[in-house]
Amino acid sequence: MIGRRVKVVRQAQGFTAEQLAAQLGDNFSVNTLRQLEVGARRWNADNLEAVAHALGVDPRALLPGPPEADTGAPRAIPNPAPAPPLSPAERALLDAARAGDARGIAQAILELAPKPAGER
Repeated sequence: MIGRRVKVVRQAQGFTAEQLAAQLGDNFSVNTLRQLEVGARRWNADNLEAVAHALGVDPRALLPGPPEADTGAPRAIPNPAPAPPLSPAERALLDAARAGDARGIAQAILELAPKPAGER
């Protein structure tokens, strides 16, 4: 997965494997880079960081994730759904807790607690 992303980003930036290996220096041969790209060699944190730096991307952009992130762009964090509005009893509990009002907290908890079948 990482190797495929590296290759996609490398090609998108117009680098050949030879050019990127040369930019990475003595620690990377073209053969090493190609083995990493096809998954014949395991990635480690140092390799990932060096390649990401040479490509000018955040290393996290090269990590596995949703298929749409194959461009190498950092994955977006989706916006969570908005929380439903608080009930009056929940609001009372929150307000009492913020105020440090132990009696108000207790009253709000009693209000929120399920009622026995005979008391509804």
